Amino acid sequence: MACTRSGLAAVSILVLVLSCSGGGGTETDAGSGQDTGIDAGAPDAGTQEDAGPADAGPPDRDMDGVSDESDPWPDDRCCTADLDGDEICDGRDDDRDGDGAGDFLERLLGFAADDPASFPEVPGDPAARCGALPDADLDGDGVPNASDDDDDGDGVADADECVAGSDPLDARVFPGAKARIPDRCDFGTGTQGPVWLRGDLHMHTTLSDGYEDVATTVLMAEYFSDPAFVARNPAYAGRALNFIAITDHRMIDAVFDPAFVSNRVLLIQAEEFGSDGHANPINISTFIPHEPVAGESPTAAIQRGIDLTHAQGGAFSINHPMSAGDFWFWDVRGYDAAEVWNGILPGLVDVATAGDIDEMEKRHGSVNPVFRLAQAWTADALSEANARFFEANLTTGRFIAPTSGSDRHTMFMPGFPTVWVRAPKHTVEGIVDGIRARHTFVTRSPAAPMVEFEAVAGGVQLLAGDIGDWVPGMDIAVQARVKGAPGGRVELVEGVVLDEAAVLDVAAVPLPRVAAALEIPAEDDAVVTWDWAPARPSWLYARVLERIDLSNYNQRTREWLEEYFRAREEARNPGELVAAMLPFADQDYLLHPDTTPCVPDKTPPWRLECVPMDTKAPGTVFIPEHLDRPFNVVVRDGKATDYALGALTAAVVLKPPGIP
Repeated sequence: MACTRSGLAAVSILVLVLSCSGGGGTETDAGSGQDTGIDAGAPDAGTQEDAGPADAGPPDRDMDGVSDESDPWPDDRCCTADLDGDEICDGRDDDRDGDGAGDFLERLLGFAADDPASFPEVPGDPAARCGALPDADLDGDGVPNASDDDDDGDGVADADECVAGSDPLDARVFPGAKARIPDRCDFGTGTQGPVWLRGDLHMHTTLSDGYEDVATTVLMAEYFSDPAFVARNPAYAGRALNFIAITDHRMIDAVFDPAFVSNRVLLIQAEEFGSDGHANPINISTFIPHEPVAGESPTAAIQRGIDLTHAQGGAFSINHPMSAGDFWFWDVRGYDAAEVWNGILPGLVDVATAGDIDEMEKRHGSVNPVFRLAQAWTADALSEANARFFEANLTTGRFIAPTSGSDRHTMFMPGFPTVWVRAPKHTVEGIVDGIRARHTFVTRSPAAPMVEFEAVAGGVQLLAGDIGDWVPGMDIAVQARVKGAPGGRVELVEGVVLDEAAVLDVAAVPLPRVAAALEIPAEDDAVVTWDWAPARPSWLYARVLERIDLSNYNQRTREWLEEYFRAREEARNPGELVAAMLPFADQDYLLHPDTTPCVPDKTPPWRLECVPMDTKAPGTVFIPEHLDRPFNVVVRDGKATDYALGALTAAVVLKPPGIP
């Protein structure tokens, strides 16, 4: 949910509905004479595991992949090695290779932070760095250091830093800073992969406009690996979150918080960037500003933010691109990804209108043609509009990764939805590399169906996200391996690749279409195949639809879900959908989590599960798989279908030869 509209509206409606009407069923439902959950023996389509729980092995208290016997730091997951032998482990060392140049500076300048023979010629004394590196552009702002008054882009002039004794070449150090921003505790095992990692790239804390502090937010992300939680929710065995990014608005202050540390989840330093139009610079070393500097246009300032993100080794992902309050209209280049799914439901977005576009054009000039195309393709106010933005990018030759984010402010757990990244290794850098390689897919939850999509063209394997050349008459074998959606369906969505100038007349651009709908066998791990013969340069991605069978639910739950389906068919704003989910919640807990005991083990199966670490109203709820699946029901032609949207992949792209 975009904070400016949907997030706060949902909270307001929550309080209004619960305090005035009492919402739907209460604990008195137990006298209805019906079973109190899913009928005995009903299949749980979410019990698949991608790798399964790790086999019991040697003791490893800090879970860093190194046994206690071999680990010099058995209680610190940040520490597994000491490259330069200085007795400061690499996870805590600002200069891992001991070459005298800090890792931060080496990364920005393109040197190897783990090779003592690769280093910039920079004086070791910060006071001697004034005037150093005159030919470089340290902060990536397009102004060489020799002409730049603020070489490291930390907002403090070099001259002032030299007088104050702080380092003009290190954006983490400046006069008046609360503290030195530590290097990220990247405890990833470094396991060579590739490995699929699950996470959430978009959430907020009380530092900006969230309702929970950093400590509680991290605890919620870790909760998916809690043994008691997994025992209640076996679909989550082997499906804990691997990473999160805390993305408070226009700040990276979370890293100053002592609670910004975890032995279970990789914590990625990030921010939510922008004002008109939002995005997440992910894995950044310093704050990325969006405001124009003197003489700079707003569009140029946004482009500078993208370039500076890349200069810091990060990835730039656009948030809720079609949201009416903060849609992405900027005509810039080089962004790596965009959310196709923002918030707990794929259609939970107030879509920008043609009038919104006209107003933005008056304020900032011409609007991104990609956005115009996506808006023209959007059928109604509560559609999967953000996926249209992804498709429009592919059509105009801007090949990006699909991502997702819970945009968590309050009330719902992180990880709904989940982005999966095929990382070359289990580290933060591996996650960023996977995003920039477009090797991603998104699911409605961490335990939803997993899908691996690929194509073989001319003997060349193309994974989802890969790009190949289109050749006339080529035949391509397409394959989707799906875990956890027996009896469901794979829809293959196809569109064309055009020169950007050709999309200015949006009415002339072919609408993406479902090229094939393939039935998934009644198997937990199934493979479906299709022969693709595109007649022109094209792209293709997969959607996984899960079967919804209400006969597996008791009468009470069926009735509530049928009411929710009717609300989904008729809703015209996100708040109406959130209100339709409230009957499934314990209303006393939602309004008074500080005084209402949260005992998840006693939660009836038809209820959303309370989350014990949240004691600030509104309380946070976990949506179990048997409810999250129907909550994500697919609506076609105004009617709820028998399917839920479970997953959406990156695209295989066949571009015109010779076009990068």
